[in-house]
Amino acid sequence: MADASSAVHGGQVYAYARQTGLPEAEALAQVLDFSASINAVTPIIDWPNLLQTIQQRLPHYPDQQAVTLKQSLGARFELDADAIALTHGITAAIHDFFAAQRPAKVVLMTPLYGEYLKAAQRFAGEVIELPLQAADSPSALLAHPTFQNLPANSWVVLVNPSTPQGHFSSPQAWLPFLSHLKTQQAGLLVDEAFLPFIGFEAKHSFRQFLTEFNNLLIFQSLTKYYTCPSARLGAVFGDPELLQARFDNGWPVSVFDEQYLLQALADPTLEARTRDWLHSAKPEFIAALQTLAVVEKIYPSDANYLLLKLTRPVADIQAKLQPQGMLIRDCQSFGLDACHARIAIKLPAENARLIAALCQLEASPCC
Repeated sequence: MADASSAVHGGQVYAYARQTGLPEAEALAQVLDFSASINAVTPIIDWPNLLQTIQQRLPHYPDQQAVTLKQSLGARFELDADAIALTHGITAAIHDFFAAQRPAKVVLMTPLYGEYLKAAQRFAGEVIELPLQAADSPSALLAHPTFQNLPANSWVVLVNPSTPQGHFSSPQAWLPFLSHLKTQQAGLLVDEAFLPFIGFEAKHSFRQFLTEFNNLLIFQSLTKYYTCPSARLGAVFGDPELLQARFDNGWPVSVFDEQYLLQALADPTLEARTRDWLHSAKPEFIAALQTLAVVEKIYPSDANYLLLKLTRPVADIQAKLQPQGMLIRDCQSFGLDACHARIAIKLPAENARLIAALCQLEASPCC
């Protein structure tokens, strides 16, 4: 995997504005950002009501317990409110947890978001990166030497669906592995950032095991599905005692974050609209990408993004797309080579613009 200090997040629209000299407002209005895998379907928000509520509450401290928001999240994710902690985004949660937990050993199922490696290298006694392939079975991992005789307070990190590949692994298949970790006083941290794009049903999520396993934590991004990455807001699901000990953040969310998300969670149409968009736009986008000479391979994906292997370095393609106001994300921070890109699925007209731009590129040898 790339050095932790080199981890770069997608969604660098402000950096694009500085590089091109565009005013920020103009860049935000014009850029097609395929580097950030955000829901292309936005929640229905009553903006006048939202702003009025914020104006009323702004002179006051927010509810330190965020009771109303936790209750709404509990209803959406089928959890008790005390099994939910709120954080200033998942990146903050990663660092907060490792800083407080100080694991004896961390095993990272790679590839994964580079902030996990950065936090583990800083706060864990030992860090192991274990490449996980879609074909690897959790039962086979039980026999892997890495998971034999783990020291107490070891933590394994799994991203499901995986990123940047987008592969979904059934939680039920991991139950023996989770039980094995518990016998060794080790924990499993599951990042389910993109799981809502697959579904909210408990059968898709490790949430179904929380009452049985106090060595299980789930990191749930809230900004990707609810189209609000500027609101630094995330949730952690787990044992109430563990959450209280590791995620005591004072005032975890701002009034704006809280009120926006409450309205987004209350939108009864969002799940169906998101499902309809993704089921329609995704196969059309894949079919169009398959016709391009510059695309060598499209990895199977269960999520709202695609991992591509290109016939030339992603940096070269980024340089060609940037003048056209389009951003894509290279995957070197995930530990992949310079020809791999993760591309968000957007609205059909936006996808078509990227296809048209890529059509103009000639294939050339790569990695």
